[in-house]
Amino acid sequence: MKTITFGVLVKHQGELKAFLVPIDQAGQSHIEQMFATTHGKVAVAQVEDFQLAETYSENRCAKLGLADPLAETIKGLYDATSVEVNPDVLEDMEHVVAYFGVIEETNSPRNLGIRQARTFKSLRTKPVWTFAEGQLTEDKRPKVTLSDSWELLTEGEELFIVSATALERICDLAPAIRKSALDGLEEISPSIPFLNMEPLKSRVESYTRSARIVADLRKRGDLAVVSEGALKSESDKQGIEYEIIDSQYMVKVGSEEGLLMLLDRRRYADPLVAVNPDIYEADSRHKVGKAKS
Repeated sequence: MKTITFGVLVKHQGELKAFLVPIDQAGQSHIEQMFATTHGKVAVAQVEDFQLAETYSENRCAKLGLADPLAETIKGLYDATSVEVNPDVLEDMEHVVAYFGVIEETNSPRNLGIRQARTFKSLRTKPVWTFAEGQLTEDKRPKVTLSDSWELLTEGEELFIVSATALERICDLAPAIRKSALDGLEEISPSIPFLNMEPLKSRVESYTRSARIVADLRKRGDLAVVSEGALKSESDKQGIEYEIIDSQYMVKVGSEEGLLMLLDRRRYADPLVAVNPDIYEADSRHKVGKAKS
């Protein structure tokens, strides 16, 4: 037996709440097709472990375990056994941030798909006219358009992320990312004992982008082999300003993010140019192998 349900996520006064909305057979068929289309995209995409600082192109997507703290909001919806049915919730679409679909089949894990409700809000401001009884009449009833695929999709205990922006916005990750980055700096500090973390702490408390990079640094297994000499050399080459205090490398204000990107292999100088090489920053990078010694 298969059941298909549709719902929306509403955010009001900082609280996110889910509601189910009845949907007819044609709508259920569309929801099912959205799952099929998204499964197809994931099947042919280059799937990688999710990294907060990474930018994913159309042919790449990421995966994250539902047990990961970053997926807490999604897991809460996935595990929900009783969601209130509210047919009237779409009368006021101001606070609708996303819509979702669920497919449940006997002896199979449920599938959950979620997408931001951007088109819901755009339709509120556009008059729609229908032709009925020989004349055009403005139709003021609430209207929505459903996309052809999901931005977030669960399969078993994994969350596939087609749009990282959707995950961050729906789950409101920015405050949690900044907070956890402080713990992240403490965690990676023993691996880089010559690096003073104090200037970086001030940075990640205020800048979500820098905090994202720290979250990715926590997952790296190679920070302990970072060479102090190489770090100083690359910093000098790339204009990352620092000073040595009590035998520790201390980055100066304004260079913190450059240092973090360097540590996460997202910033580099053109190795083919010996004099005044260009400096590049990579929002997206893909490891292809090891260089020869």
